[in-house]
Amino acid sequence: MASYIVATATLGRTDRGEAAGHRRYRMNHFHSNRIYDYNRVMQLYLEQQVTFYQLVNFFIKLYINLFFLQKS
Repeated sequence: MASYIVATATLGRTDRGEAAGHRRYRMNHFHSNRIYDYNRVMQLYLEQQVTFYQLVNFFIKLYINLFFLQKS
């Protein structure tokens, strides 16, 4: 009976250690996913900003050309 108690106590300590390892793994995994998601969101945001300002640039050039064509 005593060996059963010792074995159970040892098993419990091992499980706690493994649980801590799994917890660290999950924390690192979710942290890396969060970093990837943040980087992807920022990349999409900046791509959309570039597209928007290219469109603004196009219309500014268009209206400048129209303005100078009407003056001539």
